[in-house]
Amino acid sequence: MRRLVRYQGRKDLGLADFLRHAALVRALRAEKHFRKGAQGRYLIIVPDGQRAEDYDTAAAHFLAGHDRQAEFGMLLEAVDVLKRESGKSSRQRKHREVALRDRLLLLADHVEAAYPKVLLGLDRVIHLDPPTRDQWRGALKLYRRRTASDEELDQLASLPLDLAELALRPGRSVAEAIRQVDKVLSDEAGNGRRRDPRAMSIDDLPGYGPAADWARDLATELSDWQAGRLPWADVDKGVLLSGPPGTGKTTIAAALAHTCSAHLVAASVARWQAAGHLGDLLKAMRKDFAEARDNAPSILFIDEFDSIGDRAKFTGDSAHYCIEVVNGLLECIDGLDGREGIVVVGACNDSGRIDPALLRPGRLDRHIAIPLPDAGARAAILAIHAGDFLDETARADIAELTGGFSGADLEALARRARRRARKERREMGIGDFYAELPDRRALSDEARRIAATHEAGHAVLAVLFDHNCVLSIEVASSLQPKLAVQRAGYTEMEAKLTNNKEPRLLKEE
Repeated sequence: MRRLVRYQGRKDLGLADFLRHAALVRALRAEKHFRKGAQGRYLIIVPDGQRAEDYDTAAAHFLAGHDRQAEFGMLLEAVDVLKRESGKSSRQRKHREVALRDRLLLLADHVEAAYPKVLLGLDRVIHLDPPTRDQWRGALKLYRRRTASDEELDQLASLPLDLAELALRPGRSVAEAIRQVDKVLSDEAGNGRRRDPRAMSIDDLPGYGPAADWARDLATELSDWQAGRLPWADVDKGVLLSGPPGTGKTTIAAALAHTCSAHLVAASVARWQAAGHLGDLLKAMRKDFAEARDNAPSILFIDEFDSIGDRAKFTGDSAHYCIEVVNGLLECIDGLDGREGIVVVGACNDSGRIDPALLRPGRLDRHIAIPLPDAGARAAILAIHAGDFLDETARADIAELTGGFSGADLEALARRARRRARKERREMGIGDFYAELPDRRALSDEARRIAATHEAGHAVLAVLFDHNCVLSIEVASSLQPKLAVQRAGYTEMEAKLTNNKEPRLLKEE
């Protein structure tokens, strides 16, 4: 039986142990008396892919975090780890040690690590979930004074905690830390059953169309620039990527850096603003550009680019502040210091909110829309996130049932399917995907006729008034009632931006 180690406070925990502790607190939140110091014995099953022994510090901290002497008296308590590879006789005797403890957190990778006699002495078996977005957000703020996008938080939650803690070094962005961990895991795993899109090249990512073509051209241009065959003035040094949430704009930035063998700097207005007042924001902005310049060639990725805003639309007391932010970014993009070797990639959901000056020639003058993936791209994305667990036919079947899903939606679907299989301690199968899909309701012929008429109206009006090019019209055969957004159909069109004449995709539902 492992001896309980006393801890003085949360400051004694590192970032990884803080997250493990938070997971324990969340899992045991219903055990009110135990949390206050009463007796209790629990078998804690750690998340899939993590080691039980890594949770002993957090578990000890949890037990030591209560003053029980006044209310409950002195109780015998301990943290212990069950290992399936332990000797049979040792595991069989474990129930005698359990019986000696009033308060016990027994850690294990699998329920099978515990013999039936051990289970008799326990109050409950509790499965820990991986860290949540909010837990990661709090840990980053507390330990690293950083912020991260929801997509980055989801990516962090999928990584081994100790490796993520190691990679989150001062001066290294969250996106770069994720990329570094992914690279290490990819190198160790070789040809694993699943592939991480953030560690892949642009040629391996499906569903990006014109954005992938642009990325391949940029890789050639940067190579020629480094070799002295192409002047920097001829390199396409800025692009705006727009599209619905979850279409992988952050992923393509990481793949772009990987394809171009370039340094990646991930930034956003929210991160710059988190530094403090206006002067701190501008300082943080210039620091990211300086890092990109010092590590050229670099990809400087600015997420949520539309939050920069448009100076012509700023009003009220904050107008001066917002104007200075736009001016500061313009200065960094093409000021006197120059930005040779820096390719700026902006990503947004709404390109209409961006100051036109940022989209003029020499800045982010190219605009590429990233649409939701079609059925073929959805099947290819499932191949990345599900690996060998789904064959080609199964992926095609699920792709047909997930019309309107983004790449992030499909990644979340695969994650939920793995969790379902993990709870039952078996390999994932197509049934897990079906079980995690929202319930569908077939549309009647009359409902489909109405939807088709509606979409045809979009197309007719687009041609008559806006001179758009209609690319496709799709009408669904069923709906998913549990989804907040229903797509009975949509019309995809190619429009022209008034500020730089580049095409963008529009979808009218």
